[in-house]
Amino acid sequence: METAVVFNLFGMPITDTVFFTWIVMAILVVGSWVLTRNLQRIPRGAQHVLELAVDGIEKATTDSMGKRGRGYVPLILTTAAFVFVSNVIGIFPGAKA
Repeated sequence: METAVVFNLFGMPITDTVFFTWIVMAILVVGSWVLTRNLQRIPRGAQHVLELAVDGIEKATTDSMGKRGRGYVPLILTTAAFVFVSNVIGIFPGAKA
């Protein structure tokens, strides 16, 4: 299956895969800003869910790797969020997962 060129940027062809990757990155950046702009000492709502996810991944990595595993938590969560949003965006007609 050949990828379609959406537009050219400075003479470089931008394919639909790259274009939708940029859209996913923009969604993650804006979503991160919205979810972290009003953090509370006592978490409620979305902050509570995010903290549960971070604590769960942190516990899983420290159980299997020890204290060194804490350094991998941001990488694991970022990769999981990227894959999740990339798959969800594929539900919409015309979008490429």
